[in-house]
Amino acid sequence: CPLVILFVFLGRSLTLEGSENGINEYIGESNWGIFSDHPEIWSRAVSQILFSLGTVGIMTAYGSHCKRNEPAFLNSCVVALSNSMFSFISGFAVFATLGHLAYLEGLDSVADLEVRTRTALIHLIHFIVCTLWIYVSPHAHCL
Repeated sequence: CPLVILFVFLGRSLTLEGSENGINEYIGESNWGIFSDHPEIWSRAVSQILFSLGTVGIMTAYGSHCKRNEPAFLNSCVVALSNSMFSFISGFAVFATLGHLAYLEGLDSVADLEVRTRTALIHLIHFIVCTLWIYVSPHAHCL
């Protein structure tokens, strides 16, 4: 079900005006210097991966349902790659919606948006996509 919701969000966010600007910010323009200018980015990225795959993450839950003779290495690689692809695809939905929000605000770039916290950002993205989906689609109540 989360995969279906992700693709619903992705499909809707890609149809919004200004979404192409957000997608361009996500994969089009690379500023590799930010990794050396802000080394805390590395620690946050590693923390996120360890949290999503670590002892409190999906690996433990998945491992508890596997049979004893399952290929553990192969299964862990599939889970890790699936997690990474899910995150990568989610980035398209988030940045497309941010591009739309920048378009609504009359800004040239997603970087010009002023969002106070990461929590506010994710709630804002979900609110915008859900609101626009319900407004546009007469069949949205089926979700």
